[in-house]
Amino acid sequence: MDTQSPLSLLVELEGSITSSRAALKAHIDGLPANGGAGSLLPIIELFEQVETAAFLRTISALSTLNPILASQLAALLPPVVSDGGRPDSGLLTRIAAAGIKVGILSRLAPEDARALVETAGFKTRGVSFQQLTADACIRGCVEQARKTSAAVVILGSSEEARSAARNAGALFYHAGWVCEPTRREKTDRVLRSWSELRPLAMRSLSDPDEMARLQAEVEAQASAGTVVYFAGAGVSVPSKIGGWADHYVPLIKALSGELPDEADELPEFLQWIASNRFRAQRLFEEFRRSFRQPSIEPNYYHYWMLRSITGRIWTSNYDELFETAAHRAGLAWRVARTDAELLSNLGHPQTVIKINGDFESSTYRDDLRWGLVLLQEHFDRAEIDRPEIWRQFEDDYRSRSIVFVGVSLRDPVLRRVLALARARIPKPTFAHYLIHCQTSDPIRRARETMIKESLWRSQIKMIPVATFDEVRDIVCDIAFASVRPIVGVTGSIVNVDSKEPDLTETPAGFQMSLERVESLCRELGKSLSRVGLRVSSGGSPCIGAAAVAGALDEGGPTAARCYLKAGSRSRSMRPIPTVVLNADSYGPVRKRMIEEISILVAMGGRLGKHRGTTDEIDEACAAGVPVILIPQLGGRVQGDYQTLRQKVSKPFHKRAWTRTADDLNSAIQSLTPVDLVAFVQRGDLAKEICKIAKEMLSSPEIWGNEAIRRGVDPWTKLTV
Repeated sequence: MDTQSPLSLLVELEGSITSSRAALKAHIDGLPANGGAGSLLPIIELFEQVETAAFLRTISALSTLNPILASQLAALLPPVVSDGGRPDSGLLTRIAAAGIKVGILSRLAPEDARALVETAGFKTRGVSFQQLTADACIRGCVEQARKTSAAVVILGSSEEARSAARNAGALFYHAGWVCEPTRREKTDRVLRSWSELRPLAMRSLSDPDEMARLQAEVEAQASAGTVVYFAGAGVSVPSKIGGWADHYVPLIKALSGELPDEADELPEFLQWIASNRFRAQRLFEEFRRSFRQPSIEPNYYHYWMLRSITGRIWTSNYDELFETAAHRAGLAWRVARTDAELLSNLGHPQTVIKINGDFESSTYRDDLRWGLVLLQEHFDRAEIDRPEIWRQFEDDYRSRSIVFVGVSLRDPVLRRVLALARARIPKPTFAHYLIHCQTSDPIRRARETMIKESLWRSQIKMIPVATFDEVRDIVCDIAFASVRPIVGVTGSIVNVDSKEPDLTETPAGFQMSLERVESLCRELGKSLSRVGLRVSSGGSPCIGAAAVAGALDEGGPTAARCYLKAGSRSRSMRPIPTVVLNADSYGPVRKRMIEEISILVAMGGRLGKHRGTTDEIDEACAAGVPVILIPQLGGRVQGDYQTLRQKVSKPFHKRAWTRTADDLNSAIQSLTPVDLVAFVQRGDLAKEICKIAKEMLSSPEIWGNEAIRRGVDPWTKLTV
């Protein structure tokens, strides 16, 4: 076991391949007198005399010598069959061929254990055998397997195997054909036959290269403005509402005294509860009460989605977290819970559509026509009772790229979506994406491979991830790609209208030559564009113009632009997208640029009566825009650093990104000029600025101008 594998399956031989002694004896006692039971008498005599390892070694040897005994022994072992009922002797070898490391753990010598396994009807090609001794216990084998496999599963029935799995953080499958588990809560899955392992022989669901490609695809769609979100229950779980275990299980147990089986669908189970009028009213009231929790707060998912450049957010959730988040952040979203509300908001650029409605807009009725979608009959009539909402969803499915977040593979809305797509929209314009956190159970995960392929038939591409943290990071990246925050670069080192300067000179009051400053700022622009940020500036030589040029080199014509007043010019040697304002002074130009950026980077600044750099810093502070100061170049930012540092800290007071921005300013202040150049060239400064921008997107604070709060890209309304 040298190479890395997604899974190691360790089979406890004494507790899984063979039947227990009691089961074996019961079977022998039940054999007819002419059925050859006499040939098993030597085994009966061993029942109370030897330990399990010796017992297994004996029956293995006897079966090898006696073909009749071998066939009878095989009949006692758990069934190993395929769907057609034929023997599936190649099961273990197929699992091994799928990249899973299969190991048989036994107190028998490896050759004896292999003979016994083959007697049971299994092929053993690709299967390794490990003899358990005093020095090599099950726990040691698990720990060794974890070094070469992403996950480990033990299949067995003994307490030793169960304990080893728990202590080593492995999964435990109980061999149910041996005995019932005594501690079911410590068992991840109970198998009734070997055939239940067959899904492990399928191709692994996770493919890192494919995941990266799909994430790049959806981020490109977000950047192009074609994405809309569909938020399922998982979006609200970080707010401690809408989760199965914490929210629905206590609610359902209180209403019915029992929980649905794994095969039951929640809407159908709730329909059974609501079959009685008194239970139906209690169900409605208890569900409504459970979603009216004033202590529940919106989380990062709500703010990321609401701040994305998208016209609609679909949600199947009954809570009001999107409404709360939009109100707190000053975002201009409206909510449609019914067909009438949707029609009244058709002209509005941003709408949250509650595809199932919610309890605030519904009313209890004995005929179960509550005005929302919760019970099975509600789902059956959804397209009839809510035709405008489903017509709008059909339009979005056909012409937009929908990103499903927090949606379970068993979600009834997802099933309705798949039925709709197959019936009416065989070829949508764009692919859709479902971000799915895989189960830790390898058998269930293997089955998800089939669901993934089924989703693809409806042009829904599954992006499988291992943890909910990865789901969070992907959604953050999608929102970030949608917004593409703008970083302003301000500073001056020479007069923009002066003659061509000598780049080798170092102006008075500065610490770097013009050439080094220009190179530094160009690299800054490139690195900002590389992490997905856009760059804007007033076009000052060597600083702003260089940063804009670097961003354009890296990200193309949509990555940067300059702002100038009429009659001014940029000293760039290449065409730069430029916004020219008909103004007599730079005041309106600065105001226009500052109101459209998320973060300002300030450096240099000519000394004397020239205060353009500090004016832009003042403008940013007044607008609550974080300011990152770079004093190493010299100039006014260095000379007035303490005053400026105190000034730029004020807008951060009680803001979510306060610590990150202030820590970055402290880190930059401690750098030497040489270290600063390296910090920029490695892309570390751009990454830290990117971190601040992402924190701003998830913040409940009100920030940005009116266009940003209305979900409009500030640059789309400009004439260039």
